[in-house]
Amino acid sequence: MGELRAIEYVNRLIDGGLHYGIEPDRYERVNMHRVVLDAFHKELDPLGPANTDYEFFEMLRDLGREAAQRFLDAHFEDIGVRETMDLANEVRAITELEIYA
Repeated sequence: MGELRAIEYVNRLIDGGLHYGIEPDRYERVNMHRVVLDAFHKELDPLGPANTDYEFFEMLRDLGREAAQRFLDAHFEDIGVRETMDLANEVRAITELEIYA
């Protein structure tokens, strides 16, 4: 979570014109993406993290490949151009969860 906060913070500084005495091209905006398995969460065993069966790892691999293909089908043109997740909103939500936990 700390890394996401740092990336979001530096992106915000860059968007605001981070050039005060710093080489103009020293920092580059990081475009964040997320490959999501949400649609398949029902297929995952709730004890998954403790599951070390080979078949379980094969299932995770296959679900990951399917999720990656869906992501590429939807966002291939976005890679290297713009982020496909709202990093500022994600960081805000994480911070709120931590405050109320």
